[in-house]
Amino acid sequence: MKKIILVVEDTPEEVASAKEVLTSDEVQVVIATTLHDALRMTKVFGQKLSGIITDLHIPESEAKADASKPQGLAVVVEAIKAEIPTVICSDVNHHDADYLKIVTGHFSVPFIMDRKDWVGAFKQLSDI
Repeated sequence: MKKIILVVEDTPEEVASAKEVLTSDEVQVVIATTLHDALRMTKVFGQKLSGIITDLHIPESEAKADASKPQGLAVVVEAIKAEIPTVICSDVNHHDADYLKIVTGHFSVPFIMDRKDWVGAFKQLSDI
């Protein structure tokens, strides 16, 4: 049976990249581009999901295109409640978010990278 991975990403280039590197005979990739879509798909697929890989900055909905807030954290919270393994795949601060300037000055951020590493995120997901 194929693993079903939900990728939550709003940038078309990154969606294409994630699909290209993650889709295989063993893995089916489904995409959500907003927080609203991600939460809906989490409920629809439920325990059929093998995991979720989410960007940190995604818009709340199609109507609210602002992706400067860390909406991906809401995806993580819902995934924890549903006991679905989840990994954040982000380039940390490409939105120049003020809250990350404060946090990264005082804490270790576990997903430090300057680009999205879909393969690395999938490997982390597989280790959970």
